[in-house]
Amino acid sequence: QGQVLWAKNKSLARAIEKTVRAYRGDPSLLLDLCRQSIVFDKVDDLASCLDFIAADPEVVVTRIKNRLRDDYDSTLSAGYRDCAVNLRIINEATCGLGVDTHVCE
Repeated sequence: QGQVLWAKNKSLARAIEKTVRAYRGDPSLLLDLCRQSIVFDKVDDLASCLDFIAADPEVVVTRIKNRLRDDYDSTLSAGYRDCAVNLRIINEATCGLGVDTHVCE
């Protein structure tokens, strides 16, 4: 069982800052304008959720950044660990709105 943590959309000021600092001014590389979190107490529950997402025919997983791996050096993130999933949702609604190419995190 996971708990959804609703986040605010990235502000315009932060999006511009990240685009300039991290992506050399290329806004097409900015992926996390819209992001949400699901928090799990057990890794098995996280794995089940990832399986469920991957099986959804309307979802295209574009990247998984797994900072829970045993070989991940958590000193790179001040001890923070997570599993970040980038995905696109492709269905009639997203195509109609022209957001089917947007990558969500």
